[in-house]
Amino acid sequence: MLKKIFSRPKKYFNIFTRRNKKLFFIESPFQFLCMEPDFKCTDLVIIRSTSINTSRQLKHLLDYKKLDQSNLIIFPYYGRFFSALSIILSLVFVFVYHRNVCFGYLPSRVCKTFLFFFRSARCLIYDDGVATLNYTLQDVFTKQPGLKIKTLFYKMFENEDKIIPHNIRFDGESYRKDNITPKFKGESIFVGTKVVDDGILDAAQYLHAVKSSIVSKGVKHYICHRDEGFLIIESIKSLGVNIVKLEVPIEIALASKEIAPESIYGLITTSLLTAKIMFDIPTFYYPVTVSDKALSKELKELEETFDRYGLIRL
Repeated sequence: MLKKIFSRPKKYFNIFTRRNKKLFFIESPFQFLCMEPDFKCTDLVIIRSTSINTSRQLKHLLDYKKLDQSNLIIFPYYGRFFSALSIILSLVFVFVYHRNVCFGYLPSRVCKTFLFFFRSARCLIYDDGVATLNYTLQDVFTKQPGLKIKTLFYKMFENEDKIIPHNIRFDGESYRKDNITPKFKGESIFVGTKVVDDGILDAAQYLHAVKSSIVSKGVKHYICHRDEGFLIIESIKSLGVNIVKLEVPIEIALASKEIAPESIYGLITTSLLTAKIMFDIPTFYYPVTVSDKALSKELKELEETFDRYGLIRL
């Protein structure tokens, strides 16, 4: 990235002179999908990958959507040192564009640093899922008068006056491959999440839910989360289920008819919500029990949101 900056100084000088335009800061594939319809030709888009698999999925999305390279800055994932460096470089651009910044993840280090220094700046959060529940939103809004949240999941925040409903629909045709035959037609799938890797659930509890879906619900395919660890995936594979690693987010796989499951199962993952909201696929979830009181409260709020949207509790 530094080599590109020094080899093409004119491009980056031009970027710094367009400070009255928007900056979109993206760290995951679903954030890209939520923001991309709002990109304008003069806006700056920064894509910072947080893992190797995130880089891979974002690359596939960029292959489909031909963005103007003069307005695009990409920080691939090259390990912890370069990840830290990409945060610093991202902050430089974000500070320059502080008048009109759009983030995809409220708890992001870059977002939190920006909000600390620019409390009155206009800032739009394109919420990419359940991470927003980690914040006491009323406190954030009080401290950040210019902050608004644009989200698919607006029923989570129905009492907030700064929530913008985001009725996004993906153009499946633009992502569709030629002569594709939908996979898993008439079958059930389990959508994975990295709750074991994040320390939210122990492996035994998670594997019990997956096994239950296989035995009692006839699930035959397990869709891995892009950042799930090797050991947990191997344990799931030993249960006799087909392991599937998608090249694009599941929302695009559904929209493009790459996969066409009859029903979807899972635990605590945004993909269950998007499958129900955007595609109205019968969706089922296993409730989760944890000992941590704060986390338990967050999970209860999330499960109540699942219930509001018509997901079926098992």
